[in-house]
Amino acid sequence: MATAGATVAVAAGHYSGQTLTGTKSAPGVVFALDANASLGDISGSGQLNVRATNVEFVGGQIPAVAMSGTPASSHVTFRNVNGGRMWIDNASSDIAWIGGDLGPNQCSGVSQTYLNTVMNATRVTFDGVAIHDQRICVSGEHSESLRLDAGSSYITVRNSRFYNNDDSTSAIFVTTTAQGLNMPHDLTVENNFFGRTAMGCCSFETQNPNVTVCTNYVIQYNSFAGNDSPMMFQCPSANNVKVHANVGSFQSCSTGTWTYNVMQWSSRPSSCDGTNRWVSGPNWSDSALGYVDSANADFHLLPTSPALDAGDPVVFPLTDIDGDGRPLGGAPDAGANEAG
Repeated sequence: MATAGATVAVAAGHYSGQTLTGTKSAPGVVFALDANASLGDISGSGQLNVRATNVEFVGGQIPAVAMSGTPASSHVTFRNVNGGRMWIDNASSDIAWIGGDLGPNQCSGVSQTYLNTVMNATRVTFDGVAIHDQRICVSGEHSESLRLDAGSSYITVRNSRFYNNDDSTSAIFVTTTAQGLNMPHDLTVENNFFGRTAMGCCSFETQNPNVTVCTNYVIQYNSFAGNDSPMMFQCPSANNVKVHANVGSFQSCSTGTWTYNVMQWSSRPSSCDGTNRWVSGPNWSDSALGYVDSANADFHLLPTSPALDAGDPVVFPLTDIDGDGRPLGGAPDAGANEAG
């Protein structure tokens, strides 16, 4: 049995149906996976189940992982892991997926689409993750790249890339199981690239009618593709919602406080203050926003982009999606890329 502070090397091979339990004191145990080591598979009986505290997985492949049993998991980190899907539930806390990817998910041999889901969990972070090629396994099923469900709180998604996903709703979908109860709150979404959703409405969505109040949301410095609505807030009430220094095709500044966004629309978006920059162009398009190649999810900025120096001169992340410092010019750039 590994002791606190130990590093366990996992050799190349396929290890199906593993369950990890136990509580280790900090600094915990690190499982260093060979690049050709695979823990678990997509099936419920074959997935990796984690019910442990102070554990880190580094490298390798984890096609499916669940933190949903008893006891609850806490202080679990996945670092530079090639993942397929994950489920975080049952009062789990302090969970981080740093670097690596989530995708593609696997449809072979499954009877339903498995979603990347956070539910009844707190202090969960996705940082620098490529979330891609999430496929709908059964025609007509509900699907999104990341589902934030009942009881989830203090969730952070930053420096990540969403692309080539079969989202039937949105890239990030905020919901709850019963109208007005256990609604997700304290969400931060910043410094991300959101590629085009194949079938969905938007990149970030709150579900109507279940989510009645959006509480403590910060959506800032993101770059959105222009083929659909970047955000759809369907909550009738907003409590401390800040939409700040994003770049995309926006129709209005409704729901929350909107500042320093760069907004392409055919006419000036409604209800926006003077800090927001309007760029005339076709609706639901990013043709005038100065992206390098939005069709292939490259939202770095061209030298002619209106997003250059358009961010908030006071409030900004210290680095951009690539880890470059902000600002490089007279003011930070709006969106996830700091081009100078």
